[in-house]
Amino acid sequence: MRIDYRPEAAAAPFRFDMAGGKLHRTGCPAIPRASSQALYSVWDPGEGLPALACEKCQPVAIESAHMSQDSSLDIIYGFLSIVDQFGSVLRERGREYRNSRRGRRLAKDLSGMFSALDQTQQDALQLTLASLDGLVK
Repeated sequence: MRIDYRPEAAAAPFRFDMAGGKLHRTGCPAIPRASSQALYSVWDPGEGLPALACEKCQPVAIESAHMSQDSSLDIIYGFLSIVDQFGSVLRERGREYRNSRRGRRLAKDLSGMFSALDQTQQDALQLTLASLDGLVK
């Protein structure tokens, strides 16, 4: 079950009542008023839906394009966060690896693959690498 606490989570199709242990459709009248502080937004209820489903609103799992888009964006931001936090360590380890025997072998292999690309593909790869470099900086 993916539980979401971000402000945009208000658009999630489900709410999980932590106090009652039930999954409801957003806006279900059966959500107890006392549980209002214990509600979490849920995009994807996962496999355990039948065991947690509210009997009144009977939530049904749906595939949401919005959810998959958010997940991809979250992964990108997570990656950038890691690079931001550990950038200096990653650069140092990269230098060490590049100067190692395995790193030199990999550089030679990558160089060979790069030279086998046509000019358009090389330009696209250079643009991608420049973009990544810009993101890291």
